[in-house]
Amino acid sequence: MRMGDILLNGGKRDEALADFNKALALRQKFADKEPDDTVSQDGLAIAEAKIGDVASADGRYDDAVAAYDKSVAITQKLADHHPSPRWQRELATCYERLGGALERQGKHDAAMADFKSGWKSRKSSSTATRTTPSGSGTSGSRMARSAMCCWRRTSRTRPSSHCGSGSRSRKS
Repeated sequence: MRMGDILLNGGKRDEALADFNKALALRQKFADKEPDDTVSQDGLAIAEAKIGDVASADGRYDDAVAAYDKSVAITQKLADHHPSPRWQRELATCYERLGGALERQGKHDAAMADFKSGWKSRKSSSTATRTTPSGSGTSGSRMARSAMCCWRRTSRTRPSSHCGSGSRSRKS
């Protein structure tokens, strides 16, 4: 998938998407053979997230949300079956991506619900740090800023909305 990352960063989205789809197919085969293998499941979740990243970069937010939803579901299973700070952090990152795509769709209530879910996952990680292992700076504070921006837009554009409802409806 590293090749797809390089292609995506170079602006070659179609080629990146093709690479990520190949990786997804391969990782799906591994995951089907070894459904309890965390490495296979993690690879599958990452491939879905990468496909969501390409869709989001293309402005295809429905496709991005679908891919991110799959990534969240896989990572949630990992977090449920293998409780550890790592899977909670991974889950928080998945929710952050999903919330971002929903926010760009204008679905502020659903985005806020996902940002809150991510915040809870990150908060429950006892060893959560201010940066990711790669040092990229994805953190609880970044998620909090995203949630705050979402809340501000929602309260400006839809004064009667209540972001704290916890609704997972994608129709907001």
